[in-house]
Amino acid sequence: MTGATVQVKGESIERLNIPRMDQALQGQVSGVTISTNSGSPGGTSNIRIRGLSTSGNNNPLILVDGVVYDAQGLNALNPGDIESINVLKDATAGIYGVRAANGVIIIETKKGKKGSKPKFEVGSYYGMQSTTKKLNLLNAGEYALIKNEMFIRGGGQPIFNNTDLKVGSNWQDSIFQDAPVQSFNIGVTGGGKNSSYSIGGNYFSQDGIVGGKKSNFERYNARVNLVNSLTKKLTLTSVFLYTHEQRSVLAENGIGSVLYNTINAFPTRNIHSPDGNYEYLDEVSDIINPVAQIENTYNRSFTNKLVGKQEFEVKILDNLSFTNRLSYNYAIVDGKTFNPLAWYGSGKYANSALNANLDPVMVFNGFQYNQNSDSYDSVLVERGASVSEQRATYLDLNYESYLNYNLNINDHNIKSTLGGISF
Repeated sequence: MTGATVQVKGESIERLNIPRMDQALQGQVSGVTISTNSGSPGGTSNIRIRGLSTSGNNNPLILVDGVVYDAQGLNALNPGDIESINVLKDATAGIYGVRAANGVIIIETKKGKKGSKPKFEVGSYYGMQSTTKKLNLLNAGEYALIKNEMFIRGGGQPIFNNTDLKVGSNWQDSIFQDAPVQSFNIGVTGGGKNSSYSIGGNYFSQDGIVGGKKSNFERYNARVNLVNSLTKKLTLTSVFLYTHEQRSVLAENGIGSVLYNTINAFPTRNIHSPDGNYEYLDEVSDIINPVAQIENTYNRSFTNKLVGKQEFEVKILDNLSFTNRLSYNYAIVDGKTFNPLAWYGSGKYANSALNANLDPVMVFNGFQYNQNSDSYDSVLVERGASVSEQRATYLDLNYESYLNYNLNINDHNIKSTLGGISF
């Protein structure tokens, strides 16, 4: 294979101790750009190879052991299972057709070797995460001075009689925290006279530096890779990749997010009121107490994903083989959200209760006929705390059949696909 092809080996990936597979390419491969859609644990990324295409889809074609993989679902892969990553960036990718217009990423998982003894691998790491930098915002005294100056210049009266308020509340300190990240790997590889195997498992957990367990990500991986030579000319390859994910998320990216409320909260206001409840930030309607917002957020998703293939290869001649491959991609995604009755202050957009006593809001629920007045009356019902659940199921089956011609001339290897059927 010639052209713009770059390989990242599994040994390099293991040394990085990364939670996501796409981070193995970040800064490792020229011409490949990784941008994150979310900074929270379990967030997805965008992968771009040599910029944007003219079509609507800019995602590269991703193959995991020959199986087409969703670019947004790379979190499901355990970086410790990766044997190598090859990135095809130019005409070399053309062998995969129009699907490779945005480049190709070929991921190979670990495999065993025939005739080798069982080899066990155990690895783990544990670490703590913390924010590297916080914004340099006004403290309470500085905020009071500037707020008074603004009102005076506008022809009004100063609203703070005392501007000697010292530091006040540091809202960033109230939501940022040290968060643990940990990973445990176990695997075994080996093989007999006519077969090889590689089996592995992984547990990964990461808390968020904002929200802790409220923005946690957990992943369980299981991998089986089997190669059996049924006869001298017939080989069966089986790959199974199973992933279970659990993710909790907070509101992020824009107005209403936890960080938006944090950097806009007033340093002159306390986090808690004297009675122990959370302080209301009444001055502005679109800013609520971020600590209270985190406590009232219960948003969790669960993903079960199975990716695999069954591949038969028939050796017709020394240089010619025929391959039949059935690959599948199956996922069930469940989401569960609990919305408690919450009160953040008068006029707040996020209020789900009628008042600070957490009385439920009365909402319109249609009309009811009144026989006494011979008319229809509005029906109001209480809108209390609510729970919503969703489920989405995805299934992708792909069958491929093709001929491969492989020719070795001195130190050169020529491999051609003579024909193929795919549906």
